[in-house]
Amino acid sequence: MALGLLPLPTIHPYPHQQPAYRWRLVLSYDGTRFSGWQYQPSTPTIQCILEQALTRVTKLERKDLCLVGASRTDTGVHALGQVAHFVTPFNYQGLQDMHAVLNGLLPPDIRVTEICPAMPQFHAHFSVTGKIYHYKIYNDPVMDPFHRLYAYHNRSKLNTCVMMEATKHFLGKHDFSAFANAQRNDRTVNPVKNIFRLDITEE
Repeated sequence: MALGLLPLPTIHPYPHQQPAYRWRLVLSYDGTRFSGWQYQPSTPTIQCILEQALTRVTKLERKDLCLVGASRTDTGVHALGQVAHFVTPFNYQGLQDMHAVLNGLLPPDIRVTEICPAMPQFHAHFSVTGKIYHYKIYNDPVMDPFHRLYAYHNRSKLNTCVMMEATKHFLGKHDFSAFANAQRNDRTVNPVKNIFRLDITEE
């Protein structure tokens, strides 16, 4: 099925650019060998690798793509369903081939699971309405080697009942200014966030 999108007459990623078309990506990746999402010229990151693939597909420079992710991730962090967007000065009538080519250019530990046109007002970072984080702890004297890349190893026995009771103090609205990186000046417009749910489960 052909997909089209009207040009964006009022949104200019850079002042000198013409109106652009905006595209929404959904990504899944194993972040083991990457230094998080954010672009860094000296070390491999998810954004860096994705931009390399996009520049080959679109024939645009990275500054013209204006690739933005929903949020930064730290070194070694994995993602399932992270949203990003980029722009092009031209339209694509069909995205199936582009989707296949992108995944063909990307390494096997990064996959674009979805690509679609986005509305002019959509922004991968500022349009976020919620995020889900999973923190896994392997609680045993000996670490299972098959879990070593996906869980934190804690040898001492944890009291899950006490941990569940403690989750009540995390729920609700909190000011997360202390977690912002002042050197990078990444403080959000509103650092007050609402934690709706916090579960502790044993497997």
